[in-house]
This record gives sequence, C-alpha cells and structure tokens, in this order.
Amino acid sequence: MFTGAVPKPALEQITRVVDFSAWNKVFVGCSGSFRFERAVRQRHPGVELVSNDVSLLTCAIGALATGWVFPIAFTGRLAFVEDHVADFADRVAAVTVALEMAKYKGANAWAESHFSFYREGFAGHLARARASVLGFVAGLPLTGFHAGDFRDQVGRAAAEGGGVAAFPPTYKGGYERLYRFLEENSEWPAPAYEVWDPKQLGAWVSELAAARVPYCVVADHQLEGLTPVAVYRGTANKPVYSYADRGASSVRAQGHKLEPFAYRPVDPASLKPESKVELIRATAAQMNFLKDKYLAKGINHVSGLANYLVLVDGALAGGFIYAREKFGGSDGIYLLSDFAIVRDGRLSKLVAMQATGAVPIRDLELKMVQRITRIFTTAFTNKPVSMKYRGIFDLVARKEGMLNYAGTVRRVDPQAIYTEWFRRFHKGRDLAKRSRPC
Repeated sequence: MFTGAVPKPALEQITRVVDFSAWNKVFVGCSGSFRFERAVRQRHPGVELVSNDVSLLTCAIGALATGWVFPIAFTGRLAFVEDHVADFADRVAAVTVALEMAKYKGANAWAESHFSFYREGFAGHLARARASVLGFVAGLPLTGFHAGDFRDQVGRAAAEGGGVAAFPPTYKGGYERLYRFLEENSEWPAPAYEVWDPKQLGAWVSELAAARVPYCVVADHQLEGLTPVAVYRGTANKPVYSYADRGASSVRAQGHKLEPFAYRPVDPASLKPESKVELIRATAAQMNFLKDKYLAKGINHVSGLANYLVLVDGALAGGFIYAREKFGGSDGIYLLSDFAIVRDGRLSKLVAMQATGAVPIRDLELKMVQRITRIFTTAFTNKPVSMKYRGIFDLVARKEGMLNYAGTVRRVDPQAIYTEWFRRFHKGRDLAKRSRPC
C-alpha cells in the first residue's frame, strides 16, 4: 500500500530514545504509511497524534481514519473506476488499486496487458483493497489529520504546546513522481504546498530549535553542526539519522554502554619505517567510548561482529568493526566502521588497510567457520570517490549519497601492511617539517 517508509528497526530505536509521552501532542510531518504513528502508540498508548501529508493516498487514509470526507473523482484512464465506487471508503480503496495500476501505465504490450488485467477484474481488486483499507484504519490511532505542507505543523504544535516529528522526503520531487499518474487521472482538492528540497533540512531543524518546539526529525544524512540522538545502520539502505532537542530526548538515560580506558594517541610525525604495529581485540563498549569521543557524541552506535584497535609503538591510531555481509556472498565480510583518532598523516588509510589483513580475518574465519576472501564497505558521500578507500578497495557501485567498495583479503600480517602503508601513504616527514618553530 505504501512505499518509502522508515525501517521498522529505526522507528523502534527512535521511540526508545525520544520520550514522546512527555509531549502534550505529537504533530507528525509527512506521515506517509503512518508507520511512525503506530510505533509511537504501541510504546506510548496515551499519546495524541495529529498526522499530516499531501499525497492523495495518505490524505484519503487520514480522512477515513478521522471521520471526514473530501471528493475524489477518477478521470482519464481511470474514468472507468467511477462505475465501481459507491462511498468514500470505496474511493479510498480505489486509490490504492490505481497506484498499483500506475506501475503499468506504459504504452508497450507488456504494460498494457497488466493494466487491462486490473481494469477487467477491478471489482475483485476493489473488494480486496476495501477490506485491507478498513482493517488498516481500524488500527490507526489518530487524533487529527492536516492535509498540507508539513512545515505548517510547527505552528499548530506551538499553539497547542505539542512537538513535531517529521520525516521529510529524502530527494526533491519524490512525491510528485510517485503520484504523477494518479494526479493526472483524478480530481480532488489537493492541498497547496512548497516542493521540499532536502538541502533545507539543516536550516529547518535550526528553526525548530529557535522556536523552542520539541522536535524529532529524521534524515538519511548527517546534518552539519548537529549531533544525532540515534543512528540506525541497516544493510540495504542509507543510515537513518534521528535528530531531537535534548529536552525531548532521553538518550542520556537510555544511551549505549561505554567503557572508558586509558590510551596514548599516536603522533603521526614520530612514526618510522621500523615502528611496531599491533591489533588488539576490543569490546563494543570500548569502541562506543572512542566513537563518542572522535566521531559524534550521543549516537546509539551499532554493535558489530568483532572490534579491533590499531596501535603503533603502543599508541592508539584508531579502530575498525566488522559485521556479517549479506549481499556479497558467503565468502564476504562487511567493514561496518573504520576510523582514525588523528586526522593527520593519512592514518585513516592505515586503519582501513589493517582491516583487510590476515590476522583479524583469520579470527573471523574461525568464529564463523567459513572462508573469507572479500571485504565490503560503504562510504556515505556525494563525492565521486572516497579518498580514504582509494587505493585500498575497488569502487564497485555508485548510488545516490553513497559509494560501495570491495577488496580482497591481504594474506599478510599487520607489520607487513604497516610497511606497505608507510611506503605508499605516510606523510609524517611533512608533518614534522610543519611543526618546527620558525
């Protein structure tokens, strides 16, 4: 019935980290499939929810759930639908069937045969869709619904002492392309709204903070100058970053476990060809401690399969985390995270290279009882290449906002990898020159 929903595990994480029960009302922006509303009500049964959207499908479902009606007429290629609908529930159900038919709007024989299949059997499709819609609405707990620009929810929340939970589109024009066929073949009082540009998200979150309205906003990328209260990293899509004001968040009380430990940061300028490198197993709590310190504070970090620290001459350079690889075959492993605690000297390349070495991979092979020959990882960036991974992994795919990399296991020990890194990438001499007094 719906597409583009926030992953369920991400919603579970959000409802655990943000205390929506402390809000008087939750004014949702871009409700979409209403998945967020159902997740909040499941965890906080007494919360009042006021939903919002601009698409015909979500507006129709919202209207049906809250007891109001608006006219929907089917025209053009969907004009035949008028012979099958009796009441508003029928029209809402017909919208869901029409969206399925939109997949076959093309002029080729294959599309036309599928479109005819739906048209000729429309009565049966409509009956099944009506039952599905009514069942869905029966479990949809809404206090109200507003059709229109999601940014208007801020004023309503401020007036009624509530907060805003928004899930804006992640790419410009997404709604318009998804619903184009339906809009071209129907008539309804579509609400006015401004087409959303995801580049505006950071500024809009700042406006929410300035308005002192409790908020929770979800994005598929990190926002400059803001720290997410939670991050969900799945295996198939981009990470889900959740941003909330500290007054609305219980992340401090419910945060991930940390295990502080003493260490000495590495000095890139002091490294030599004969420096000794070693890999030390670490706990997830120790890695969380480092990631909170050097990456982004307040994030619910995802635990992996195994964690390692990279030390050079006894000083800490960084660490890396493995996870099970689901899409690269049975001989693959996924590099979930790799980071250096010092930005100078291309130490990030050293850490990434160590993650491809024989020692940690051999540990994983014994643990997983399988042969590992390939390593996969992802760089979340809009740039054409990741400088950290260039020369270490092969770029295998480019997608919107991300780069997929793959590489083979280096069947050599950590010291041999260090020697290769020092020869190819070390910039310690340049750092030492810059640090000399004039």
